[in-house]
Amino acid sequence: METNSSKSFLGTSTDIGVPFIAVANHKGGVGKTTTTLNVAADLALFYGKKVLVMDMDKQAHCAFFSGLERREGIEKLFSANYKQVVLSELVQKIDLTDNLCIDLLGNIGSHGRGLERVERAMVKNDDRDNIYDLVINLIKAHRYFFGQYDVVLIDCPPGVTMITKNIYRFADYIIIPTSAHESSFDGIDQLVREVARYSGKVKSKVMGFVLTREKPHSAVRSTILKFSEGLLRAKSLQMRIPVIGYIPESARVEEATTKSLGTCPSLAVYAPKSKPAVAYEALTDNVAKMFGWKKQSKRGGK
Repeated sequence: METNSSKSFLGTSTDIGVPFIAVANHKGGVGKTTTTLNVAADLALFYGKKVLVMDMDKQAHCAFFSGLERREGIEKLFSANYKQVVLSELVQKIDLTDNLCIDLLGNIGSHGRGLERVERAMVKNDDRDNIYDLVINLIKAHRYFFGQYDVVLIDCPPGVTMITKNIYRFADYIIIPTSAHESSFDGIDQLVREVARYSGKVKSKVMGFVLTREKPHSAVRSTILKFSEGLLRAKSLQMRIPVIGYIPESARVEEATTKSLGTCPSLAVYAPKSKPAVAYEALTDNVAKMFGWKKQSKRGGK
């Protein structure tokens, strides 16, 4: 499996030293939430990392798939009195084992209009510098909260919104899941261009693609790789985004998000010997290598 070892994945946008990794694609239904939760869980289980998941999608599927109540969190972070908000009181726990969990800072979901208010606030700051300052100032105002984590993963909404533009600006790194057929690449060129526009650091920011719902023995893999490389060259980006994960098509993935409702839909917990569980662990290994993180026991822990 290919990784881009020439990249340096050690810097962060803030001075608190915690990497913020966004999982993004303008297209919906490509496995963003599933990838976010499985990488988060595997970093906790296999690397002993303390992980925070930020759910920036108004569908609030991170909470729903984990059997948690959708409630305000992100909305309060972006409120006018953000400095007075106690984020630790808004965090929800997603249990992995009896003594291990990942933390979730979620949102109230589509039944509320919290993220719509957040987006309206962002519209007032629609230029690169102001967008950057808006989010970074929020994070720095809560440096002690975010500083307790080893890594923060962000589940992004689909489409091109002020929220996604903000995320591309302040996130340190971006993982792009895409399902394994060519139509799923619609919008990826736009995503990469948005990252370039709002951060100016595409080559060091984009970690790579994750091919989801892949059929390993079909001709799709080579077709998609050629398609993606040609697309990026055609857009004059002069870069090659590596594929850092291959997640096979499997009923186990859907089962983990439906039959395990009430617990984390982690394949490492639900079906640890399944092919997608092994594939997500390999993806997590690739992410961890970029930071020089050492693997621990299968049970995780410090």
